[in-house]
Amino acid sequence: MGKLIAAMASSHAYTFLEPKVWDDRRGQTRSHYKHRFGVEPPDQPQVAEETLEANESRYGKIRDGLNFLRDKINALRPDVLLVIGDDQNENFLENNLPQFSIYVGKELVAAFRDGRTGQRYRCDADAAWTILEQCVESGIDLAYSTEFPKDHLISHAHREPLEYLQLNGNLAIVPIFINAIHVPAPTPARCYQFGETLRKVIGSLPAEKRVIAPVILGIIIKVPALSVSFARISIEKFLHGCRMAGAVSSRDCPTRT
Repeated sequence: MGKLIAAMASSHAYTFLEPKVWDDRRGQTRSHYKHRFGVEPPDQPQVAEETLEANESRYGKIRDGLNFLRDKINALRPDVLLVIGDDQNENFLENNLPQFSIYVGKELVAAFRDGRTGQRYRCDADAAWTILEQCVESGIDLAYSTEFPKDHLISHAHREPLEYLQLNGNLAIVPIFINAIHVPAPTPARCYQFGETLRKVIGSLPAEKRVIAPVILGIIIKVPALSVSFARISIEKFLHGCRMAGAVSSRDCPTRT
């Protein structure tokens, strides 16, 4: 049977940016906000109080946490890396918007919205199909994609951690997508059920499959009745299952950086 050898989590987006570029990125974010909603976003007065030195000190802890995750993955040398994150109008748009989806193709290329490309990643299609079939049989109705246009993985919740952690194409991945910005969205309870089911399905993979399930936490939803990070809920069962199985200790399963 397959074995879950670790479960890890990180945020994305600003998490992978050094403090010296934060002001430029804020400007880009504010411009995107105005373009989408027609108004300037409200100013955050605490930003003016920040200094580069203070931000460098705070970010040092984040950088250390990310380096820990990278070193742990390299040390464990898994056969499969499940990369679970939210898609924000990138690979999935409103004309086809699944609540949960899995990629079952054989490879992907990290890509930006403007078409620039980076690392090509090998995907474990056999493991992905097994996860798909058994999740559906267990009542989790996963959608799936056999390919994306030009094989481009645009979702930054998946692409950015893979690139920052310098995970090369020798490590097989299986991308899983969660809707975390469109209403209606999966409830926290449903995400928990999905995580629980994934934990069981991993055990049905071939015996030689050693799996790490890093969840890239989604943004916090700020709409009526939705104020939790759905992706955060789904990792709880992974971590609990990992510790109960005795694969690694809680110290080896950091839930945040």
